[in-house]
Amino acid sequence: MVGGGPAGGAAATVLAAGGAGVVVVERSCYDGFRVGETLPPDVRLPLERLGAWDRFEAGGHLPSPGIISAWGSPEPYANDFILNPYGCGWRVDRNRFDAMLAAGAEEAGAVVLSGSPVEACRRVAGGWEVTVAGSVLTAGHVVNATGRSSTFGRSLGGRRVVYDRLVALVGFASSAPADRRALIEATAEGWWYSAPLPDGRLVLAFQTDAGPGLRARWPEFLAAARVTAARAAGAVAAGEVRVVPAGTSRAEPVAGDGWLAVGDAAAAHDPLAGLGIHWALESGIAAAEAVLAGSAGVEAYATDAARRFDRYLATRVDYYRAEDRWPDAPFWRRRR
Repeated sequence: MVGGGPAGGAAATVLAAGGAGVVVVERSCYDGFRVGETLPPDVRLPLERLGAWDRFEAGGHLPSPGIISAWGSPEPYANDFILNPYGCGWRVDRNRFDAMLAAGAEEAGAVVLSGSPVEACRRVAGGWEVTVAGSVLTAGHVVNATGRSSTFGRSLGGRRVVYDRLVALVGFASSAPADRRALIEATAEGWWYSAPLPDGRLVLAFQTDAGPGLRARWPEFLAAARVTAARAAGAVAAGEVRVVPAGTSRAEPVAGDGWLAVGDAAAAHDPLAGLGIHWALESGIAAAEAVLAGSAGVEAYATDAARRFDRYLATRVDYYRAEDRWPDAPFWRRRR
């Protein structure tokens, strides 16, 4: 298992519980930069499948009652979770969340090597040799859970198909409003996401197309978003603005002889779709079950992943077409 994020942690837990010998190789120590994410109420289902729900509830994550949107109209409207059968949504501390899943994988019997980047990976008779910290590990299967990066996927025989150049400019304010709902607001050059985090900060992310000088335009982008700017008013900026990839892309193929991809390594989605961690957990579980089922299971996994991605592409177009205030703006025209 190369990568110990949500997809890798989920796959490792199911594989180990199914009797497979599993080693998770994770380059971080679960202490780096990660943007907090909003999880939908039905994330409870994959977490229960992993036996992680009770631990998640006790993990200090922030309940979220819903989402506010200024999309298709300058006036915000609410989508609350009050009638959802699975309860509230959640705002998670990603480092804490990922470490929780890694601990669950260890309890299931997996070995987790954190702070251990892969140095080499090569095919040998009967499987793979993966070099980590000077030691060579042998494996019958490699699960690629390395996220959007295509470097490791290419070493397994795959390539990356990229659909757009979306990036997110991410900044933080040192204090958050009392309203715990996430806010999405469209502007002529992209759209904003903001939400309180469990540590009391407010995360602000502006999604737009990649280009030069984006960090310097942060105040300009924020001033164009009336509702978001009002929410952030009076908050003290905390740290620099970062630019992170946020575009749509997929692995081609998603599986091959002795390997498969999960989570963002298999398919990375526009943040507007809200699939992030939920997709990572579901794909990690499905991939592990596929490996345990043998070659027929892996083939079925790849077919299902392709179908799900096609459905996502159609839904993505519908989402963007629902915002029609700037039909000639390049950002919106590219997404229709």
